[in-house]
Amino acid sequence: MFVSENLDTELGLTYVGDEEEIYREVLQIYVDTAPEKLALIKQLLQEEDWKNYIIEVHALKSTSLNIGASVLSARAKELEFAGKEENYQLIYDNTDEVLELYSEVVEECKRYLGQMEEDSADVAYENRPEASLEQLRELGERILEECDAFDGDAVENLCDELCGLSYDQVDLEEIFWQVKADVREFEFNRAARRTKEFLDRL
Repeated sequence: MFVSENLDTELGLTYVGDEEEIYREVLQIYVDTAPEKLALIKQLLQEEDWKNYIIEVHALKSTSLNIGASVLSARAKELEFAGKEENYQLIYDNTDEVLELYSEVVEECKRYLGQMEEDSADVAYENRPEASLEQLRELGERILEECDAFDGDAVENLCDELCGLSYDQVDLEEIFWQVKADVREFEFNRAARRTKEFLDRL
């Protein structure tokens, strides 16, 4: 049983209808985007760009609540309202602490994801059909084409197809969950680069 002070997974699951696979996907996106978000909030604070700072902490409030990190969500809400009320001293006094909590939540997300993967990896992998080299290349090239066309839905569908395959002990799921997270953040160049690196290794 997973126990965390900062991440209530049971609460997070209720937001996705108790669908564990969807919750896993949401957590993975939260983890993957965290480094960029952390750096951006720090930068906006340094630049005193209050308009965009408020936007980012509002987003942190919402995404954190959606995964069950209610304490972090509440702290981010305090920063959001401080910005709207032009209480900048409160922001200066509390942002570092909130971002430290954000980092702790991300680590808890990683721990939970790792536990989920350990629980299901062996059985799931054994049941996946083996892909051919030609099949992988074809699907990878199609992802590159859809990235060029900025068609996120098509990329996600192709990633799902690849995640359901196995190939020579390569963890296709790990790679293409990341690609999927990239396009959900509209980072099509990063998704294409990650896919190209995979194809170059084949």
